[in-house]
Amino acid sequence: MSDDAISGNRSVPTRTFDQASPIAFAERDSEALHNANWPLIHEIPDGWSVGGGARPEVGYLEREVISGAQKLSAPILDTMIRFPCAPIFGINRKQDYQYKLPSRLNYQTIRVLRRPCSNDKPLVKRIFLFHNGLNEIDNIGFYLKLADYLLDDETACLIHAFPGHLTRYPLKGDYAERPLDRYLNDAGDLYRQFLRYMLESQWLLTILVPLRTYRVATGLDLLAEGDEGNPGRSDDDRCADAIHEAWKKAAEQSPEELRGQSVDRDGILRSVKTIRHLIGWQKDQCDFTRPPKIEKLRPILHAVGYSLGGFVAQSVFFTWPFAVASCTSLFSGGTLAEVTPTAFAHPEEWQSVIHSLKYEVKGAMLGGRIKFDQSLVAGVKREYFAFFDRIFTDVFVQDLRGPYRSRLAEYLTRILFVLGGGDPIVSTRSVMDSAPPDGMNLIQVSKVAHFPWERIEQWNEFWLPQAARVIRAFATETEAMLGRILASGWWLLDRSGLVSSE
Repeated sequence: MSDDAISGNRSVPTRTFDQASPIAFAERDSEALHNANWPLIHEIPDGWSVGGGARPEVGYLEREVISGAQKLSAPILDTMIRFPCAPIFGINRKQDYQYKLPSRLNYQTIRVLRRPCSNDKPLVKRIFLFHNGLNEIDNIGFYLKLADYLLDDETACLIHAFPGHLTRYPLKGDYAERPLDRYLNDAGDLYRQFLRYMLESQWLLTILVPLRTYRVATGLDLLAEGDEGNPGRSDDDRCADAIHEAWKKAAEQSPEELRGQSVDRDGILRSVKTIRHLIGWQKDQCDFTRPPKIEKLRPILHAVGYSLGGFVAQSVFFTWPFAVASCTSLFSGGTLAEVTPTAFAHPEEWQSVIHSLKYEVKGAMLGGRIKFDQSLVAGVKREYFAFFDRIFTDVFVQDLRGPYRSRLAEYLTRILFVLGGGDPIVSTRSVMDSAPPDGMNLIQVSKVAHFPWERIEQWNEFWLPQAARVIRAFATETEAMLGRILASGWWLLDRSGLVSSE
């Protein structure tokens, strides 16, 4: 095996699947993001090289992942980019005895997975947004394997880790505190991390979506809306300015001693340019006199979530249904209260997290940890905070089944569930109990447990490629649905005001 591969006109280090799956300590955000000029860091993590070439305005780390003991159908170009974290701190209870990191990072790494491109000019038409499960902190093999079956020359997969997970997990060692340990000790931390993630997702979708404006009456706004005379977020600088302004507002309402590393506008601009460079993003050519044609929209986004990530993926989908064409939940669904994470905690411990969430949030508001002013709540615009809070209650936690069932019924044809018949953590019955009268799109695989990679011969060799084939076909079908939905629900401007496109 050669240590390097040729991708385009550059040499890229290679790692086998087995070498690339474990997250090395040097690849964790706490280690990899200290240099202000990232990725031009003094010590590049082993097995990576700096990408960007002759374009100084972009910067990333890259490597090629090839087959090892676990076979891949083709090499995967694994790219590591830098992206801002939402600086929402101090709204949960303070634990004085917990270990504190020397400096708080307000950057994270995001992985972009795609096939090596011969001319280094990709034109990505479809992106799958991967959302990880609870306590996943040391391995990305499942997402590499899933990506292998989803990728083609015009598709990319993007791993945006939930705070405290995967590359965002800062520690090493068997005795370190894990994300669930924090939630068991302080359920309010789960709420804080959810708010952070949703705000970051708003920023990420603002960069990725192909249109400067979506004239629809549902969902939450993205940043830097444009119009006929204003390029809005389709302009890199305006996009970066809007994200930086949102970052500053969140940071200003966080306690000064918790704010940590500052994020500057130029750093965000580089993130915007890098992401768009890696997917071949082009400025939209929207004709504002009529609804957009779906075949001209690229990329089209799809949310995929495993376990806890399934709840997160649904939260993203229900928040921006005009920008995300489909949502697939793997080994996930029902209500969080009925999840039994026996591999991580005693069921009663998990129940204490779920039941104490509402009281922790109310306590944070009454105690002033969640700050209010005329336009902001916890550093987030009031309307955004209200939307995220409702999504957290109705979709993520599902305090009551009714509101979730109503949301599911509205977007039923664009949501898919893949479940394991032998899953002791997420039961098929719990998921079906949340179904609306018309049922749901659901596939159950007999005997497969919650951690399917533990049955390699059954899952990896047959069911994973079959599930991926269904997800790909489902993505194609839902893209056509999204096109029809946008066409029928689009609003046009005329002299008398807003009129429907119909």
